[in-house]
Amino acid sequence: MATTTQTPLGIPYNLNASSAPTVNEDAGDGYKIGSIWIDTTADKSYICVDATTTAAVWLEMGGGGGSLTFPADYIARYETTGTKSGWTYLGSEKIPDTWAKRLSLTTARSGLTASVVSDKIYCIGGDTGSYSNLNEAYDPSADTWTTKTAMTTARRYLASAVVSGKIYAIGGYTGSASNKNEEYDPVGNSWATKTDMTTARYELTCSTVNGKIYAIGGTTGSVSKKCEEYDPVGNSWATKTDMTTARRILCSAVVNDKIYCIGGDTGSGVSAKCEEYDPSSDTWTTKADMPTARRGCCAAVVNNKIYVMGGLSAIVEVYDPSTNSWITGTTMLVVNISSASAVVNGKIYVISGTISNDINQELTPATVLYLYSKD
Repeated sequence: MATTTQTPLGIPYNLNASSAPTVNEDAGDGYKIGSIWIDTTADKSYICVDATTTAAVWLEMGGGGGSLTFPADYIARYETTGTKSGWTYLGSEKIPDTWAKRLSLTTARSGLTASVVSDKIYCIGGDTGSYSNLNEAYDPSADTWTTKTAMTTARRYLASAVVSGKIYAIGGYTGSASNKNEEYDPVGNSWATKTDMTTARYELTCSTVNGKIYAIGGTTGSVSKKCEEYDPVGNSWATKTDMTTARRILCSAVVNDKIYCIGGDTGSGVSAKCEEYDPSSDTWTTKADMPTARRGCCAAVVNNKIYVMGGLSAIVEVYDPSTNSWITGTTMLVVNISSASAVVNGKIYVISGTISNDINQELTPATVLYLYSKD
């Protein structure tokens, strides 16, 4: 992988390479259509016209050593707009949400959890027909799965969160509600037992804000509104203000240091609730309901927007906290419930969800590109 830099246009370039680009200088390395590559050894320059993984296409251009010559009437696509010397603005085009199948999870599971460290997704625990302690890592850049050291305590319907490069697997169901808190170190591929969560729960959700983990909702035997804060530095728990609406099998996501708890089951029905928790003030605020009430859905954040996916459906709905509004996204390829979700390099992965469904669905969120013609 060659070193890339981000230009003010937000497109990765390599302006100091020592050789020509190959088919492997691709989207997995962060390159996009429009990326520039300069081979300073041969004094040649290239532009990427197709960033497909392991099949990238780079065209040689005039100039080199930092000087580029574009052909007249060349059409360029940029992620930002504004005056660009020597170029004429033509308009914009919207690239819609796009779903694709990637390599399936090695072992299909329901009620698993997923966390990301160093651009790899770790899928942990769940239900394979029995309680699982499986730990499998997915590398989106290579589209490969690797089996890692199993979690100490087999569990389903647990939650996880990351602090300082370590994954904390919290709560779950082992035949009864669990308060287990186990730390996984991907570098050492090892597990350590940490202080138990105060209130044993499963079907909960966890999110991280400013180095602390918030374990919210779930089932204790009855539906819970508990909010408990874990400090990995002090290895200690603190009780925080309860969530407004008790819910289980909900999902959560973080935008601008606030946690949004969405959907779930109240014990009397499926919920569309969206409630915002501010850890800095320990307060809850009710936000606009999700259009479709769902439980067992999963959530992920791209560009400060929350994508809520599945929940015994293939529905995708997108929440914008800045406007407190929802829009309908592009339907998933396969109906799911109790899947795991994660984001790597701006793409969302929705993984497994039932003991007979090992699918790995990748979403490239919609974007707008701005078109310019070379004068």
